[in-house]
Amino acid sequence: GDGDVVSASTDSVLNAWTHYAITRSGSNLTLYYGGSQNATGTWSGAFTPKAIGRGNAGFTEGVIDEVRLYDRALSATEVSNIYNDLK
Repeated sequence: GDGDVVSASTDSVLNAWTHYAITRSGSNLTLYYGGSQNATGTWSGAFTPKAIGRGNAGFTEGVIDEVRLYDRALSATEVSNIYNDLK
């Protein structure tokens, strides 16, 4: 919906692998960058992913790989562990 957004407070590094994760618990969004919490936001409507890497705020330039969807919000520790396993 209008105003529902979470944006990273850190820019990605050009030509470098970057790990992002977003969790949603109720209407609360948490964005993780490099395995650590980076930003928070809200989402009030239904979540129906239609495109990965594209949205109202812009799009991702680059290759998107290792996409995972879960039926629950991961904990900060789980996100950090996934990041550490992938890097």
